[in-house]
Amino acid sequence: IGQASQTIYIENQYLTSQVIVDALARKLIVFNGPLITFIMPYEYGGGFERYGIAYLRNKALKRLRQFDLNKRFGAYCPNGSSPLVGKKKVHAKVLIVDDEFLCVGSANMTLRSFRLDSEYNVSLRAEGQQRIRRFIAETRERLRSRQVNIVPAPIHEDRQHWYNRMIANLAERDSPLFSKFRMLSP
Repeated sequence: IGQASQTIYIENQYLTSQVIVDALARKLIVFNGPLITFIMPYEYGGGFERYGIAYLRNKALKRLRQFDLNKRFGAYCPNGSSPLVGKKKVHAKVLIVDDEFLCVGSANMTLRSFRLDSEYNVSLRAEGQQRIRRFIAETRERLRSRQVNIVPAPIHEDRQHWYNRMIANLAERDSPLFSKFRMLSP
């Protein structure tokens, strides 16, 4: 996160780790820092999650919004449902930074996952290899597009253009996106 310059894309069930929140906040105060997209659940199931985790998540989001003077942070959640699948759930643990770093695993963005639980993540660094950069970029575009139900953008598409296109789609009340996705604002 600390090395990001263009984009940070995160899908995670939770956001309660102060270390992660601080790292994201430091990127938000940089004048021309990265666009940050965080996909997370709108609501949680059990009592502890519903009250404890949701409270801490909303506190983290409020703090990030305070640092987001340039409107580069977006926290989104699917809220659509399907007769075949039921309510759409976010359970993924993915972090993609620029087209340089991809991390997938079982760790939530909580102190417990980082220190107590037995979690495993696998990461991939491009280290200048174009083939790996392309793979990471394509993975990010597939994930973003799947979440907002749009055709994947060309890899070379400007990050601000993609963000503006997604926000415009979300803003249209008659858009199929509006029924499946909403912006979180605690």
